[in-house]
Amino acid sequence: MSPQLFSLLEPSRVKELKVTNHSTTGFTVVWKRPDGDASSYRVLVKYSLDGSIVYNKSIPDTTYDVEGVRSGFEFLISVVAQVQSKSLEGKPQTIQGFTGRPFFIEW
Repeated sequence: MSPQLFSLLEPSRVKELKVTNHSTTGFTVVWKRPDGDASSYRVLVKYSLDGSIVYNKSIPDTTYDVEGVRSGFEFLISVVAQVQSKSLEGKPQTIQGFTGRPFFIEW
């Protein structure tokens, strides 16, 4: 019996990455599947100011709610398509997102 040969191709970048639903403590990251295979996605969220990592998770969906982060900050958000149980990743697609500042109304 001859061994089966196969090759995995690096997945393409995710499409139309954007941030929606901004609040003082979070936001939603959404994107469209890349061309070709993608069995999961790694979502990496870092504070822009010091680069500290807030989230680094692999998920099967094309949307992710970032919750419980500090208000009034800017974030770098990267999403990477993965194939074959996360063993192969494509190139990251990166954008900036932010949380709003709380405001108060005085009477």
